[in-house]
Amino acid sequence: VYYKPFYDTYLFIIEHCAEEYLFYLRMNLERDIEESHNQIASLEAKCHEAQNEIDEFIDRVEYLTSEAHSTQLTLDEIKAAKELLIGEHESIRTKYDTELAAREEKIAQQNELIATVIADATAKERMIESLLQSRSWQITSPLRWVMNKLR
Repeated sequence: VYYKPFYDTYLFIIEHCAEEYLFYLRMNLERDIEESHNQIASLEAKCHEAQNEIDEFIDRVEYLTSEAHSTQLTLDEIKAAKELLIGEHESIRTKYDTELAAREEKIAQQNELIATVIADATAKERMIESLLQSRSWQITSPLRWVMNKLR
């Protein structure tokens, strides 16, 4: 075997039973899936924080608007404050949209990685299944049983 991961798999299979190997693969896959779910929850929390900031910003705009009316600012001053707030709002929105797009891309990459891991696990499971059903594996079963008892 020239490909190291296959060689490592081969050594693991020799030292352990197929069920242990499949359990090991399943545990790794579940860990990867849980990490992805945690990252998604983190992104959702950040999105919620961004929405809260936007809501606070809107409240601030409303407060400034009421202040403008109560102190009877001139129309030019109100327009300047409005433009400033709109610029700040767009800046915040652009920042969070960019961050959200980057995180969505990362999640997509992680989903692709998970799909690859699942495909790899399925291929390895098929390989183990074919190995366990091979004639040489069945013929050497008594020898392995004796070797395991001697250990």
